[in-house]
Amino acid sequence: MHRLRRADGEYRWHRVRAEPLRDHSGSVLQWYGFSIDIDEGKKAEEQSRFLAQLRATLNVLPAYTWYAAPSGGLAFVNKRTADYLGLPKDHPLRFGIDIGAQWDAHIPLLHPDEREESRKAWSTCLRTGEAAEFSQRVRSAQGDYRWFLSRAEPLRASDGTLLLWVGVNLDIEELKRTEKALRESE
Repeated sequence: MHRLRRADGEYRWHRVRAEPLRDHSGSVLQWYGFSIDIDEGKKAEEQSRFLAQLRATLNVLPAYTWYAAPSGGLAFVNKRTADYLGLPKDHPLRFGIDIGAQWDAHIPLLHPDEREESRKAWSTCLRTGEAAEFSQRVRSAQGDYRWFLSRAEPLRASDGTLLLWVGVNLDIEELKRTEKALRESE
């Protein structure tokens, strides 16, 4: 297996095999060979390995983390996030199985007062390809809401192609409570 350069200059992975045609004494008369382009399969294999490493990394971070497809559809949430949301142990989002979720499928998980602002912020990210940061209340499995500082970052290939959106949600409930108490005491 090796890479071959096409006429347009692009290198692609190929599986190559050659066999000799021999005469009755064993001397090589001619060689026959073939080359099979396996570039797409190789890239899919590398992407699968990369996503497995990303999921493992996001699962050990002491934060609520996730990633989404370039279209914005949520594709993975780490264990901490899945447990907070009450997702079953076999839910596709726990395993990074892209179910083709809509770009705004997460909106019902938010407090009604933050839904429109979050929709606008996420829509802007998807339109511009730029990172964003905003605060929002997210509903837990028990039905209560906690404040989170949410950050979404585009993850790009070396050529600039958007691969994924990677996000982190930091619980800032105590900070919000302290700010409220301070305002009320003034």
